[in-house]
Amino acid sequence: MQNAPLETLDKDQLLALLKERDQQISGLTQQNAYLESQVEMYKRMQFGQKRERFEGDPAQIALPFEAPSEQAAAQEEILHEKISYIVSGLSTTYLLIGEPC
Repeated sequence: MQNAPLETLDKDQLLALLKERDQQISGLTQQNAYLESQVEMYKRMQFGQKRERFEGDPAQIALPFEAPSEQAAAQEEILHEKISYIVSGLSTTYLLIGEPC
């Protein structure tokens, strides 16, 4: 039916041919939309932002991994005293990271 001239086809054959073409067009339209979405996804993957964004849930409670500021300051002071004591016993001067020169 594809190769026959349209003038030689009767009404039912023309309707069948039209229905077949409509199905082909519908399938190709769906495939085109799918491929366009794939191209957009690949563009975002290739040229989009490289970092991931994470927005935490405000309802979730925080885990206590960080020490309170008072405790952290006390620990830093103890560490500084220990390092100062060790360094003062030696004749070489060391520059401690985070300390002014």
